[in-house]
Amino acid sequence: MKIRNEVLIVGALALSLLGTSAVTTVEAQQKRKVMVIRNISVNDVRTPEYETKPNFKPVIKEWKQFEVEYATDPDWVDELTFTYYVLLKNSDNAKPNNPRAAYTLLRGDVVNMNIKKGSGHVSVMYLHPSTVDRYGELDRLAVLVTHEGTSAAMETQPSSKTRWWEEMAPVTGLLHNRLESPFAMIAYDRYEAIKVSSAGSR
Repeated sequence: MKIRNEVLIVGALALSLLGTSAVTTVEAQQKRKVMVIRNISVNDVRTPEYETKPNFKPVIKEWKQFEVEYATDPDWVDELTFTYYVLLKNSDNAKPNNPRAAYTLLRGDVVNMNIKKGSGHVSVMYLHPSTVDRYGELDRLAVLVTHEGTSAAMETQPSSKTRWWEEMAPVTGLLHNRLESPFAMIAYDRYEAIKVSSAGSR
């Protein structure tokens, strides 16, 4: 009888350990990151020139380009939503009787879709030259990524421990995804496919 009780105890312990191991495996899979941001770059890029007829001399300006390079872990990710927060600082604010605010916060969203496992994926957003002229130069940048309604990643430039983008109401409609810019057909395969909805991508 004593031996049988010991066997039962050992068996129950083994089942308990197996159950714990299974739970641990499931938790590890759930905690596995869908994606990670590898790099964020901010560039001044000139409007591309296209040959036209009759020929005319174009006025070439510079756009602000925000690129996010990232890697994904699942074999395929259906969608990732990138939310860009761009804080512009008005350098003319010190002038008397200037009606413009010292800072303007812009927000733009773009959805990348059908993303294959691996690295080298790139999301991008653009800022029109006239927007920079009106509201000022870049002061801060934040990129938030969500997957299936859950936060997947977040990066800021410069690095910040505070969620400064939540401190003021953002202006929408002034950040442009690749398809809304003159760069739509430039290096097309470098960027992931963009989901376009009837309501627009922003």
